[in-house]
Amino acid sequence: MSRLSTAWTSHETIEKTLCPMSQNGDHFKAAQDAVQNLQQVLLAARKVHTPDEYKGMSEPILLELQQREHDMLTYLSQKIDVN
Repeated sequence: MSRLSTAWTSHETIEKTLCPMSQNGDHFKAAQDAVQNLQQVLLAARKVHTPDEYKGMSEPILLELQQREHDMLTYLSQKIDVN
């Protein structure tokens, strides 16, 4: 459980330090790293939690993961302003 608590703390830190993706993509790599970290948290949680515990603890992480992936896809779908 303490290992997962550490991972959750990392998730909270990521959530506080990353701002929405900027127009010039400065935060794209950080968003990719956050997605990977959240996926690792969920993979670790599946090994140590019961299905009911996992469902409860994973819901906010899955929502955050979905939002990060949406932001990345939105950024990638934007027209590049070439001057």
